[in-house]
Amino acid sequence: MSRIRLIPVVLLLVMGLSCKNNTQNDSESRRNERDQSLENASQEIQPGEKPQDRLLSDLIQVETPQEGDKISFPLHIKGRARGMWFFEGDFPVYLISEEGEELAVAIAVAQGDWMTTHWVPFTATLEYELQQGGEGYLVFEKSNPSDNRELDRELRISVSF
Repeated sequence: MSRIRLIPVVLLLVMGLSCKNNTQNDSESRRNERDQSLENASQEIQPGEKPQDRLLSDLIQVETPQEGDKISFPLHIKGRARGMWFFEGDFPVYLISEEGEELAVAIAVAQGDWMTTHWVPFTATLEYELQQGGEGYLVFEKSNPSDNRELDRELRISVSF
């Protein structure tokens, strides 16, 4: 008879330990999610942080075209940049030859509120009369209305046309 009473007790203990493990797993999962969100939040530009100390990839990202692409015209450019990359909601994009000659310029325009430290989508259309093919660069220049050259930044993407 004592064996029959022992079975429910053992079952209750096993079930209790199983629930405890699930609770620990849930807590660990929530902790991992919280840590991930804190890590993502820490990637935002913090007050007093110097944006010029950030990697370019954390300030501007170009979706199209990509490094090494063969481009045609009109060229539709799309990407995202931190708000401080813009001034009055835009920044210049230059097409330059391998020799450094400026061939064309377009203005990238914010597709949202640019007065932020968060990511802001942008678009631009670059027009160019192609006389011959070649190699060159798209230069995404941070708008810098100050005379402080320390704040100048640019991203170069090699392209062929």
